[in-house]
Amino acid sequence: MDITVVRIMVLLPLFTLICCAGGLAELCRVVITQPAELSASVGTDSVVLPCSLQHSCPNTTATVRWLRFYHSSHQQLSDHPPKYNLQDQTLTIQSPLANDSGIYYCAVDLTASQQQGAPSIGSGTLLVVTDRSQLVLKKTLLWLLFSILALYSSLILILLICKKAGCESCLYRVKRSSSRTNGSTRRLRFHAVVQELYRKRNLHRVSQRTSSPHTHQREVEHPHSHSPDEDVYQNM
Repeated sequence: MDITVVRIMVLLPLFTLICCAGGLAELCRVVITQPAELSASVGTDSVVLPCSLQHSCPNTTATVRWLRFYHSSHQQLSDHPPKYNLQDQTLTIQSPLANDSGIYYCAVDLTASQQQGAPSIGSGTLLVVTDRSQLVLKKTLLWLLFSILALYSSLILILLICKKAGCESCLYRVKRSSSRTNGSTRRLRFHAVVQELYRKRNLHRVSQRTSSPHTHQREVEHPHSHSPDEDVYQNM
C-alpha cells in the first residue's frame, strides 16, 4: 500500500476530530449576567446577589460558585455557611456588615464527558453596605452645619441693615441731644439772669430804705408802682 494513502487514512480521523472540537467550541457559549452594584444597610436580615446563566453547550453540567477576590487571594463563599448561602445561582449574605462591602463574582464551571473546562466568570457585583447610624450622624452634622451657616448669614444681613439704618438714627439722636443741650443752656442762663436781677432789686430796695426816709412814704402812697428792675424781671 502506498505510504501516502496510509498517511491520509491516519490523519483524516484526527482532522475530523479537530474540526468537530472546533465546531463544538464555537457552539458552546456561556453568558453570565449579574447586577453591577447593590446596596444594603447594617442591621438588615440579608442581602441577595442574583446571577443569571445562559449557555449553549450540549451535554454539559454547569456548577455555579461565588468568589470574592482580595489583593493576594480569593475566597469561595459557598464554602462558608451559614453566613453565605448558595441556592441555584443566587448568593444570600446573612446579616451584612460594613466589612462585607466588596466585589462579588459569579463563576460557572462547565463539565462535559468527565472533562472540566476553564470556568467562566461574570463581570462582578459591587456590594456597598452602609452603617445607618453613621449615615444618620453624617446627616445630622450636615444639617447642623447648614443651620449654623444660615444663622451666621442672617446675623450678618441684620447687622448690615442695622448699620445702614443706624446712621440716620444716630444723626437724629445727635441733633436731638444737641437741641436739648442748647435748650437747657438757655434755661440756665435765663435763670441766672433772673436771680441776678432779683438780687440787685433787693439790694436797691435796701439801699433806698437806708438812704432816704421818703422812700417808705412813697411806697405807701404808691403801692402798685414798679421799679425799672421789676419791669425787666417781668419782661423776662
